[in-house]
Amino acid sequence: MKKKIALICTAVVLVAAIAVGGTLALLTDSTDKVQNTFTVGKGISIDLKEPAWDGVDFGGNTSTASEDLGENLAQNFVPSRVIPKDPTVKNISETDEVWIAVKLDVGYQLNEDGTTYKVTGKDALDKIQDFAQIDWNAGWEAKDADGNSLVYYYKTKVAAGAETANLFSEVAINNDANEQGMDNFKIDVTAYAVQAENVEYEAAKTALDNLMTQVGA
Repeated sequence: MKKKIALICTAVVLVAAIAVGGTLALLTDSTDKVQNTFTVGKGISIDLKEPAWDGVDFGGNTSTASEDLGENLAQNFVPSRVIPKDPTVKNISETDEVWIAVKLDVGYQLNEDGTTYKVTGKDALDKIQDFAQIDWNAGWEAKDADGNSLVYYYKTKVAAGAETANLFSEVAINNDANEQGMDNFKIDVTAYAVQAENVEYEAAKTALDNLMTQVGA
């Protein structure tokens, strides 16, 4: 009996010794902490300028003489006059590429009150182009198949800090504009953008259309 107890005690001591000895004998190591921070993008941002129209470019004022600006030549225009107007959009986002579209707000012939146009939209654009030429830049795609559209998509992704080609550069009044019934008109422009990362061109056009509807311009 004493031998059994002695053997049990000896076994317990050996097990404890092995356990302690095993813990102390483990090889150990560790690494420095790796920083894995995920940051939310600051969003996209665009700017629209018409330097040939009003003399203001993306960096400030241009050197265009006042008498050569489109906004001045558009006043009391006559046949054969070329009126500079060059809608251009810049991606002023810090890092993100974007897809860009523009929408035109067109009106033809003011009502007597001088504030409301009698014809607006695509009908107005058609009427204006009866007596004036607008040469659309090939870098833009018209939404309407006939190429005469109120909506144009820029066909190339625009990198951060980059600009589109201008949508058009001038409105040239025809030599025989009097015979075509020229009258007062307006062509206002609004630009829209959606992110380009993981978005293909056709999907971007749909997203831009939805954005225009949401904004309601």
